[in-house]
Amino acid sequence: MDLLNDFIEDFMSHLTIFIIGAFSFVVALAWNDTIKLLFNEVTSNNGTVISSLLYTILVTGVALIIIFFLEKYKKLVKQKFIKTNEKLDRKKFIEKLNKKQAEIDPR
Repeated sequence: MDLLNDFIEDFMSHLTIFIIGAFSFVVALAWNDTIKLLFNEVTSNNGTVISSLLYTILVTGVALIIIFFLEKYKKLVKQKFIKTNEKLDRKKFIEKLNKKQAEIDPR
């Protein structure tokens, strides 16, 4: 029974990830069309190879910048999380030490 429950839990977890990925892809395609229209409107080029190349370079550059900042933010959050856990661990250690000290030397 445990094996079946584990399978169902894993299946639902993976299914959720796939569905989120599918919706993310649809959103990306919608934004892609909108940005293309906006880019073509601004550059007054409709479907030329040069405008397509410029659009691709622009989107790639923006994506790289966003990914760069997201990675930096993720590292900051991780460092903060680690520091918070270290503080909590120190507090627990000190509390245990104080309890043991009180057991040994009750005053």
